[in-house]
Amino acid sequence: MSLSQLTFRPYTPADLAACGALAAEAWPEFASLVAPSERPKFLRSYIRICLPISTRLEVAELDGALVAFLFGSVEADFRPVGRPLAMLTYAGVGLKFLLGGYGRVARPLEVMRMVVGTEKQAAAASPSSDCSIELFVVSQAHRGMGIGRQMLERFSAHARDRKASTLSLFTDMTSNWGFYEHLGFHKVADFPDALNSYLQKRPMLGSIYLLAL
Repeated sequence: MSLSQLTFRPYTPADLAACGALAAEAWPEFASLVAPSERPKFLRSYIRICLPISTRLEVAELDGALVAFLFGSVEADFRPVGRPLAMLTYAGVGLKFLLGGYGRVARPLEVMRMVVGTEKQAAAASPSSDCSIELFVVSQAHRGMGIGRQMLERFSAHARDRKASTLSLFTDMTSNWGFYEHLGFHKVADFPDALNSYLQKRPMLGSIYLLAL
């Protein structure tokens, strides 16, 4: 498939449904907490809580179809209002999640506790960095074509322009962590991944990766 029609543009609210569908495809274990018909809507909840903590949101389109998105945060771009807005968004999404607004989940309080716990464990294990990747998904049908590499390079270039020196992310044992290592990231820490341990029904680790810019 040719990439001659590949374009990049800023994320808009109209992209939420397409991004939710890509995320449901990328994280099937997490999506399986709800019925198949509700999975894209369910993943939209996670996308929503990442919006206010991300300072650069970009999507990739191929032949007019959204095939990837990357949300990242650069400390130099972060506005003071961002953190209070993130807390309000988290609370609103959390309440809607508990009430079944994103799909009916068995034991929603337990699932929410594990999501929050995993995020705290990742934050505690992460060394200091001045930019990070919050969400990064490429359609399964379009992986291996260089789209992900281009998106990551575009974000890295922006971060360098903003004088960032270190890019961080966290991933897990079920994700394509080899992709990041191939692009020069180095694993610097592991941490117990409560959410994936629950989903996989066995002990799982999350990993922190860093890239020197």
